[in-house]
Amino acid sequence: MLPLMPDPRDRRAANTLVTLGLSPDAEAILHALDNGTWSEALATMGLDGDRAAEALAVVELARAPLGDDTVTPGVPGRYDHARELGEGGMGRVTLATDGHLHRNVAMKELLVQHPAMELRFLREARLTAQLEHPGIVPVYELGRRGDGTLYYTMKEVRGHTLRDALQATARLDERLALLGVLVDVCQAVGYAHSKGVVHRDLKPENVMIGAFGETTVLDWGLAKVAGEPDVGLPSGVTVGSGTGSDLTRAGTVMGTPKYMSPEQAAGRLEAVDARSDVWALGVVLYEILTGDVPFDGTSASVLQQVQQGAWVPPDSLVRDAPAALVAICTKALERDPDDRYADAAGIAADLEAWRTGASVGAHTYGAVERVQRAAGRFRAVLVAVAALALGAGGAFLAQQARVDGLSADLAASREAAGHLARLLDADTLARNGDPARGLALARAALAAPGAHQAQAEALAEALAADGDARVLTEAPARLLAWTPSGTRLAWVEGEAVVIADPASGGELGRIEAGAPVDAYAFTPTEGSLWIAAAGELRGVGMNDLKETGRFTVGAVEALRAGPDGLDVRVAGAWTGRTWKGEPRTPDVAAPTEDPSRWDAVARTVVAPGAGPFPLPWEPTDVHTSPSGRSVAAGGAGGVWLWSLVDRSGRLSNLRVCPDGRVVPVLPYPRADQISPPLRACPAPGSPGR
Repeated sequence: MLPLMPDPRDRRAANTLVTLGLSPDAEAILHALDNGTWSEALATMGLDGDRAAEALAVVELARAPLGDDTVTPGVPGRYDHARELGEGGMGRVTLATDGHLHRNVAMKELLVQHPAMELRFLREARLTAQLEHPGIVPVYELGRRGDGTLYYTMKEVRGHTLRDALQATARLDERLALLGVLVDVCQAVGYAHSKGVVHRDLKPENVMIGAFGETTVLDWGLAKVAGEPDVGLPSGVTVGSGTGSDLTRAGTVMGTPKYMSPEQAAGRLEAVDARSDVWALGVVLYEILTGDVPFDGTSASVLQQVQQGAWVPPDSLVRDAPAALVAICTKALERDPDDRYADAAGIAADLEAWRTGASVGAHTYGAVERVQRAAGRFRAVLVAVAALALGAGGAFLAQQARVDGLSADLAASREAAGHLARLLDADTLARNGDPARGLALARAALAAPGAHQAQAEALAEALAADGDARVLTEAPARLLAWTPSGTRLAWVEGEAVVIADPASGGELGRIEAGAPVDAYAFTPTEGSLWIAAAGELRGVGMNDLKETGRFTVGAVEALRAGPDGLDVRVAGAWTGRTWKGEPRTPDVAAPTEDPSRWDAVARTVVAPGAGPFPLPWEPTDVHTSPSGRSVAAGGAGGVWLWSLVDRSGRLSNLRVCPDGRVVPVLPYPRADQISPPLRACPAPGSPGR
């Protein structure tokens, strides 16, 4: 008698178990099935407990019908493909014309026919189709071509990504204008959470902003559905596009490392729920507040950082970051999921509260902040209150403030209300292109009774200073360069490479080359610095300053460091060297054009969204930091550094002291030159200044 052929569904399930690493041998499973059930077959493979339960769940899903009985056969010739929109390890998206309905659609196709991939692709299509929300792209058709290729069509989403929008900003106020987009994203994801669906790959690249402000959350390929078995992908498979820690990973660790929650980074798939999406939304909010992500580096490094859950508070990087938004971000990025928002709807509610001037649940307000929020919500009322407060309108002041819930703060000091109104007027003038009048009004406000004249003079001088440049050195400097992370700034001074902290301006180290430096380059991880001098290349460890390598190459004209070695230009030709000096094929990429430049006619440094910055000497190097938050110039006059963040001339973070005086906290590099400082209220019982 001929042996029975295995059920195709059983073979598909066995192959899927092998693909997911739950079993080493599909044929052995099928043989065991000849004499027993799936549970018994799995037991013979040594699977028990949680592993057996996971395998049975996968088997149940894999044995579900996948053929043409549940997937519409594709109609040949219906779709005319126009162009490719994107491609990843799992699928390709093209723009196509639907010949039946005469409209453009986006078509996603599965590139590789594989049981595990088919399972996830079908789940993605059906799950997305069931999420009927304006912020989630609608699915039109799911089909299978004659050659077996699965595809589904969806609405063509026009516009640009949130990543594009973030990269186009240079200041905090520009990024805060994108909060409405983030609220829309939170609401769409909140709807998915209400249906038991977790996205697991939220990031700015997966958010599309339309020409009329509509927001769409894309790519639900890694989504997890509550109550359904989780289906992974073969090890090493990626979905979406990107490089390094920007790339979407699949397998045990699912998501994009920079936006993964600690439980995702640890590969604890069973612990992933709506609060994991909340973490990713918190990372996006962090990016809006600071212009950068809280975790960066290689994929392995980022995954380790995320699991440790340690990150720099946004207001430590951007002093103007609104305290309530920082509180929202902090709650979303709590290492313990129980301390985060329960779902995306919670973070959406707090973000919308901040936008409308209502109280934010994640933040505890002090009296000072209630006045600040009132300045945004009831500015006209405050100005009127201030005017009346200067005359006989004290009773009206208290009554109006009480209506707005501010009587305890505003009625405490008519003088403080007057100062606040003047500073708000100064803020408006500075924003609307009349900084001179704004500065004059600010001086008048601070010179009024209750404010020290010296403070007013120092404030005006600091705000009016040309460029607010920080001078890192006055010694001649050349070959200015940022480290890959942008956390360090380097230049050549004499025969030494100097490394400095751009935040503090302090020198971190000085590496002597012993000869004129021709070029130098930091490795991508910043673990080593390679210096070209006197025909030699020498590597130096950044932690211990010990030599890591040395070899002769000739007179170096340019040097670049990549993940696998060095690219060296000698006599006009590029060659490659490994870290040990062995020949390799160079991997030379064209340098990215720096957005900042020297204007020789106006004798200023021109930077995106800021400046121009006057410079009394002509620089040899002008470079923008990788984050786009700073620009540095180096040359015979030394090294000067300017901040490109929040250079709108605004008087922000106003504080009303207990004695009624208004103290502005300056977001300018030269604020430390103010004496007496304008950073905090006097201690209780101390004399006023």
